[in-house]
Amino acid sequence: AKLGVRPEGGTAVFEGLLRRAETLATSREGFTPRGSANLVFSLASLRLCPSAPLLSAISLGAERQAAHFNPQDITSFLWGLSKLGAAPGGAVPALLRRAVVTASGFTPQDVSLLMWTLAKTQMAPILPDLLAAMEDRAIATVERFKPQDVANLLWALATLHAEAESTSGPKSTSRGVL
Repeated sequence: AKLGVRPEGGTAVFEGLLRRAETLATSREGFTPRGSANLVFSLASLRLCPSAPLLSAISLGAERQAAHFNPQDITSFLWGLSKLGAAPGGAVPALLRRAVVTASGFTPQDVSLLMWTLAKTQMAPILPDLLAAMEDRAIATVERFKPQDVANLLWALATLHAEAESTSGPKSTSRGVL
């Protein structure tokens, strides 16, 4: 996309790659966690609408392989799903549980992007353990946050706080974020 290559008009290369991705995603091999994350992220970045079978196969594969996703793959996959407007399916809860387990490996960008994605799309209820893990990770890495990371995380927390108040009155956790 940065080189000016756009999928407008359904060019043959994009159509062929989407067909091949569907074949691979539904095969025994499937995609690796990194491959799934890159595929979903790229489809969203290019604004390509994957077929229902392709999206279903990718999501099913991600759900099965959730235990092998690293923090960057988790955030890229979930961001891509959110930008595609895809129904969450079983991959989302599995990846959110994985995020709790791998929280110590999240970079400031991973923390802010994950929380931004969840606040923006409301694709799944936020697990209290996930919020606590991301807050702990943000505190541990706060000195490495770049301006965009700070802005994204503050926006996400403000959005989540406003949503919590609008649905059930003011909320607070033992950590004080929501």
